[in-house]
Amino acid sequence: MTNYPTTSRGKGVRRGRQPFRFMLLAALVILMARAGAAQATAYYTLYSFKGDPDGAQPQGAVVIGKGGALYGTTYNGGTSRLGTVFELTPTKAVPWTETVLHNFNGPDGEYPESALAFGSTGALYGATPGGGSGGSGTLFELAPPSISGGAWTETALGTFTYNGNSQNVEPNGAVLIGSGGTLYTTTQGAPIDGGIGPRLGSVIGLVPPATQGGAWTEYELYALGPSQGEWPLAGVVSESGSLFGTTLYGGDINCDCGTIYELTSPATPGGGWTETTIHTSRDQMARVHGTP
Repeated sequence: MTNYPTTSRGKGVRRGRQPFRFMLLAALVILMARAGAAQATAYYTLYSFKGDPDGAQPQGAVVIGKGGALYGTTYNGGTSRLGTVFELTPTKAVPWTETVLHNFNGPDGEYPESALAFGSTGALYGATPGGGSGGSGTLFELAPPSISGGAWTETALGTFTYNGNSQNVEPNGAVLIGSGGTLYTTTQGAPIDGGIGPRLGSVIGLVPPATQGGAWTEYELYALGPSQGEWPLAGVVSESGSLFGTTLYGGDINCDCGTIYELTSPATPGGGWTETTIHTSRDQMARVHGTP
């Protein structure tokens, strides 16, 4: 099995309670299990980021495209130092070849920190917890060029504005592409007291327009609360029509150690999604904050 993790150096507290950041150096690495009695693992650094202009602090997982190329985001760096989307192309030796596909500039998003998803047309979809026309995040599309070697085109499909609803801002999870092209992810929300309180967060969907060129429609599937969990970070995965996700905090009032939840789709179109907390963590050392 081959794994492609990323490493990053954390920035410290940025928005309230910051999730644990154990990584030290910005790099992409490969772990390869080799045949043999001991099944020794070889470790290679595929690419080390330099900050400007290639990006810095990759925090999300990468996705694998055609020819084994890796696609991901950096939280920082790039020409505006607001993050990038990058492609890493395999070579016969290391380092691999890195290409910046997009530099975020603020109005189109900033500080991406989650994995991308490939759509059926080869476009990449992702989220930024900051930037956009509303200042509180975007869901974006990065469309490949029509001719080889051309520029990729970024479009903010949905933007978020803090307007008193502290939960439905700052999308931060990996994007899941559902039926009909609907994009699902999580929002971490803003602190409920405007500064130092918990972030409850929500699960949202972004529905494509009925006609090409129309506006995408954002709706809230479920607003999380202290008992269901607070501050979802990892997006959601799908199985048999349900969505599953994790929260970093909330759940048990004595531990505040996070939950794993299920959202069941409504029985009739337009109905409400049903939340079920399927696990409540009660161990500080087992805090739930990874990919569901």
